[in-house]
Amino acid sequence: MRSLGRRLAIFTSLLVVMCLMPLRHAHAYVDPGSGSYILQLLVAAFFGALFALRVFWARIKGLWNRMASASFRHKQDPGRQ
Repeated sequence: MRSLGRRLAIFTSLLVVMCLMPLRHAHAYVDPGSGSYILQLLVAAFFGALFALRVFWARIKGLWNRMASASFRHKQDPGRQ
């Protein structure tokens, strides 16, 4: 018997594949400003990620230092588990 999580993953995967299947005729109109809007979204996402990195830099650096020091201590004392 499959677990609920596995069933949900299969259902979600099938739903995504079905939504991404190309249609034969898509009678749609793409506004000329759409490209500019998509570019603005990409630039905003990039600068938003940079801002988040700046805000959380101390936490990221502290986590990195703790991981590096733990790895260094483990290499210094191989008998320690």
